Amino acid sequence: MEGHTMNNDSNLSIGKKIKNIRTAKGISQENMARAIKSSQSYIHRIEQGQAECSADMLAAIRKFLEIEKTPLLKDELSIYRHRIWAWDSLLNNNRLAEANDIQAELSSILDLPFERDLYLLFTMMQAKQLIKERNVYGAEAVMNEIDVIEDSPSKEALYMYHRNKGTIYTFRGEKKKGLKHQLLAHDLANNDIITDGAMLSAEIGVQYLGLGRPYQAMMHLERAYSESYGGSAHFMRSHISTMLAATYMSLGEYRKARELFYASLEQAKSVSNSVQLGYALLNTGLYEIKSGNYEEGIEICNQALAHYQSANQEDKFYVTNKGFSNNPHVKIVLFNKSLGLLKLKEFAQCQEVLAQGKALADDDGDEKAGMMFETLRCFATLSDSESEKYIENTAIPFFRAGDGFDKLMILDLCKDLEAHYKKKRAKTKALAIAAIARDIYEEMFIGEIDI
Repeated sequence: MEGHTMNNDSNLSIGKKIKNIRTAKGISQENMARAIKSSQSYIHRIEQGQAECSADMLAAIRKFLEIEKTPLLKDELSIYRHRIWAWDSLLNNNRLAEANDIQAELSSILDLPFERDLYLLFTMMQAKQLIKERNVYGAEAVMNEIDVIEDSPSKEALYMYHRNKGTIYTFRGEKKKGLKHQLLAHDLANNDIITDGAMLSAEIGVQYLGLGRPYQAMMHLERAYSESYGGSAHFMRSHISTMLAATYMSLGEYRKARELFYASLEQAKSVSNSVQLGYALLNTGLYEIKSGNYEEGIEICNQALAHYQSANQEDKFYVTNKGFSNNPHVKIVLFNKSLGLLKLKEFAQCQEVLAQGKALADDDGDEKAGMMFETLRCFATLSDSESEKYIENTAIPFFRAGDGFDKLMILDLCKDLEAHYKKKRAKTKALAIAAIARDIYEEMFIGEIDI
């Protein structure tokens, strides 16, 4: 990464600040003095700290230099810092139009190269705004223009740097790198920084869950859930409820999971958040299917599909950055619905939904989704030895090498395949599948993560 080091001093007198801004704009003392009807010698003495700059003179200089809204004085800088965290709060609440307005207001800091820490903090917030607008590449470009680490910023700027880096790596599917930066941000957060602590705890929890560590995920998600989020109707509250419920489900805590899944649905509906509503529906549908309530689960999957079909492109939140395919949520819903139909032994309808999902995966060039649908198709035809071979030799090794969500799926597949071999009285094969499941379980619930 290439950046530039900012060596300017923010602890400057008002005269030195004026000089820095004037020279940065390529304006001579003589020209400025003439424009504001003063003398060059007086401007020189102000800049050298040899003469006091009156309020009227400062107002005239600011107007000429076009920095009337730029924070120069101590109280103005204090207000600016407060406003920049107000911008962060708007971003955390997905109020992007208001956030865009405050960004334009705060961009005045770009005129002050000597205010290094605030300049860096503004830039990190600017990158966060781009991330919220789904423009990950734009966010990276903004962050690459400066070297935050080398510039030794305040903890605030460094905190936001790691927050953004964690999010970007997560978008790219690089979960371990994302978790590393999120944990660094967590270590930096303290009472001196106005942080989105609950949201950060939630993201760390989701990262642990994605890496197949449900106990660590539960610890962070429970912390996030217990903290206030501006009321239970907040859209992030719904997201946290959904992910904590998914964690409980992976740990076999089905009663806790059900309560939270349905709470997340109501929360998403109450704030009319289309993205979260679809996510809550697809996860609640899977919960009902895994709980044995197949018909109810299929009905919820149908509601999720109808929701995605009616949502506009922005609301679908179909991320297309590296590591993500198109239509991920629709494919997950189709997979969940297929699983429910398979459990009900509705094989003909199951095959239709599987074919629909496989075609979508092929159109998107999504290898993983294609293998998910093919694996489920093989479970629908387990009497065929070729289906058994595909699951054993292709599907299980592929998903076992994947992330935590893949491993959770493999645990379910191993359970069904082991039951199939026991029914066939193929004891050796049943024991082999049980051993694979045990190894995956120990890795997820006992093993450490190397980050």
